[in-house]
Amino acid sequence: MIDKYYSILASHVSGFVGSVWSLAILVAAVIGTGIYFNFSPQWESRMVTVLGVISVLAIFFLQRSQRHDDKATQLKLDELVKAVEGARNEVVQIEKEPEHVIESLAMSEEEQ
Repeated sequence: MIDKYYSILASHVSGFVGSVWSLAILVAAVIGTGIYFNFSPQWESRMVTVLGVISVLAIFFLQRSQRHDDKATQLKLDELVKAVEGARNEVVQIEKEPEHVIESLAMSEEEQ
């Protein structure tokens, strides 16, 4: 249940973080609070902390959203490989194989 809500939240956050409005709001907030607090050393220290926490949280949300999108894309590609006649079925789910297996399949593809 919590995974469902986290997924929804991550989707919304990543959509907002990727917009131009998030940058505009962030810049306005930093400049506005800086002017209000006269860019004091205490303000600077708090801003570094707050922006660091926001950055870490954004990374978690964006990573979750990216992982979800990558899985969906991979499933679509796997379905296409299965549907195409003459395609090599051994490449389905190749992303789960070790690097040397992927390299050997890539080399065999280049030789053909």
